[in-house]
Amino acid sequence: MKDVIRIAAIALGAIFFSTICAFAQDLSVPHTFNSGEAAVAQEVNDNFSAVVGGINTNTSNISANTATLAGMPGVDFLEADPPDLSTTPIILMQQTITAPTSGYVHAVFSSIAYFYRHQTGTSTNIRVWMNLDGDLTPDITDPLSESFRYFSVPYVIPTGTYYFNVHSAGTIPVSAGTTTFYVVGDSSDDTPAGEYPDTSCYNSSLHLLFFPERY
Repeated sequence: MKDVIRIAAIALGAIFFSTICAFAQDLSVPHTFNSGEAAVAQEVNDNFSAVVGGINTNTSNISANTATLAGMPGVDFLEADPPDLSTTPIILMQQTITAPTSGYVHAVFSSIAYFYRHQTGTSTNIRVWMNLDGDLTPDITDPLSESFRYFSVPYVIPTGTYYFNVHSAGTIPVSAGTTTFYVVGDSSDDTPAGEYPDTSCYNSSLHLLFFPERY
């Protein structure tokens, strides 16, 4: 009799546990037990088998969902005021993104270009581009060559101070792991020693957006 009671108690525990598992998936057991009824070992084992099967299924689902989440879109970014521009190209910003899987990264550089000392009769120019190696020379074979942008205050514009919104973007395929993006820029003007910079970029940001697929 004690053995029957013990089996019945185990069976009820299995049913209770299966109820908890039902929050994760639809789970049912093949046998139910009423108070005062004798429990049959095979039926109890059947219930346990159903519960174990449900747990294994949930474990598989969790693993699959975790793998899916690992490849979801993500973002990394940097906000800063880069160094002043001159006729010598310099790296304005750089940022690394770690992709959980292979996919694509859309890189967006935004800034405000500042032309402090524009003189009428002479065009004042700023060039900005992105690449993956920090090369200080524009390269049309670089995967991010389409990011090259040229901004100019034409020579016919009166002498004065001018501001432009600067925007450069590009999208490339990446492998799982880290990829570093560089923003490079230069200017047609050199600032005289000890004076306020002729040209610069400020309130700058570099946003890197990862996407696991191309739609």
